[in-house]
Amino acid sequence: MKLWVGLFALMVLSAVSSPAATLTFIANGPAAPGLSPLNENPPHPESAATGTALVIWDTVTSMMTVNVVFSGLTTPDTAAHIHCCTSPPENAGVATQVPSFVGFPLGVMSGAFMNTFDMLNAASYNPAFVTAHGGTAASAAAVLLAGMVAGQTYLNIHTTQFPGGEIRGFLSSGPVVDFDGDGVADKAVFRPGTGTFGTWYVRKSNGSGDLAVQWGASGDVPVAGNYTGDARADFAVFRPFSGTWYVLSAEGASQPPVQWGAFGDVAVPGQYGGDSRTDFAVWRPTNGTWYVRMAEGTMPPSVQWGTAGDIPVPGDYDRDGVTDMAVFRPSNGTWYVRFSGGGTAAIVWGVSGDIPVAADFTGDGRADYGIYRPSTGTWYVKSSASLSELASVAWGAFGDVPLPAQMAGDSRADNVVWRPSDGSWYVRSAEGLLPPAVPWGTLGDIPLAR
Repeated sequence: MKLWVGLFALMVLSAVSSPAATLTFIANGPAAPGLSPLNENPPHPESAATGTALVIWDTVTSMMTVNVVFSGLTTPDTAAHIHCCTSPPENAGVATQVPSFVGFPLGVMSGAFMNTFDMLNAASYNPAFVTAHGGTAASAAAVLLAGMVAGQTYLNIHTTQFPGGEIRGFLSSGPVVDFDGDGVADKAVFRPGTGTFGTWYVRKSNGSGDLAVQWGASGDVPVAGNYTGDARADFAVFRPFSGTWYVLSAEGASQPPVQWGAFGDVAVPGQYGGDSRTDFAVWRPTNGTWYVRMAEGTMPPSVQWGTAGDIPVPGDYDRDGVTDMAVFRPSNGTWYVRFSGGGTAAIVWGVSGDIPVAADFTGDGRADYGIYRPSTGTWYVKSSASLSELASVAWGAFGDVPLPAQMAGDSRADNVVWRPSDGSWYVRSAEGLLPPAVPWGTLGDIPLAR
């Protein structure tokens, strides 16, 4: 993470005369959505407490806003703060104010809190954290923000009965197709239609009401993502004939069109800049080159990675908070990964005819090498961290569309297929649970997940 500490130090120390760039993180997992006793280490299944947490960091002003709602604690709370830096589900020391955020309601079992902190002020931190990470607020800010982006921080609420913490959740940018911002992937389809508009149909995981949003047209490619950086998926399409991206924010605001790409390009949006916003990117099969346009408009040099016949599979394979460029080559069943921090990998996993389904199946913050074999409806996964093979999972039938996604609410991708013949979603959670199938969509729709 040293490289990212250096980069974030530059972000923290540099004031620019442009609109604020905000990074948004939500508490989610590793075992349950939101703030949960099951996310503690060790977990506390005897507690029925719940909560949510939203953290927004302005990279221009270095102001951090913390919004927390909680209820059902077993005993009055004694402290609340953010811990850094470790991988789920391990424990780490306190990074922010001790014993608690200023103004956080203490001595209660339910409550709500929102406050904004200047992260260039040493008073916003645990003194021990500042001392351990460079001795200044700026150096501490760089480490804390890098930890957030890498998924290595968690917000924790401590109580009398559980002094080590009763409910917590690791902070992450959440699934790509999360239109309600609750940290759980929603079931969604794009219906191209035959008229002027295509329509998005979204079944929200939080039960707050379904959506039908007109955005796009027949022939467009749906590319949902967090383009505005508010932790909610925006409605976006890539128009292949003109190479233009059209984005409608989750709030319903139309964004300026972005011309980025050419006919024949494959849209590969991702977080190539390392912040919480989705960047515009295409992979050109004719020359195997990646072209990225950052959300703020900068254009890094193009990168040649892959060749005609490859399938692009971008993902964060090294858990540094940045999307890596990667392709799966059906001809030899090999994954070729170019890590954003340097280095490459060639992983043999799969055969011709398999569908690559890169996702975080292990819950460690890394995209794993996953394939779905249509001929048998079987999933095969190799951990990107250890290269160990997970048990294969038979889930799906011929003709199904594999869509790994965090639909169960923890930090692991679940085995999900959408069946065009009946428009139903079939989910097998990472724990092996099988919730009822959900009909959502119809033949001709394009399903979305991740």
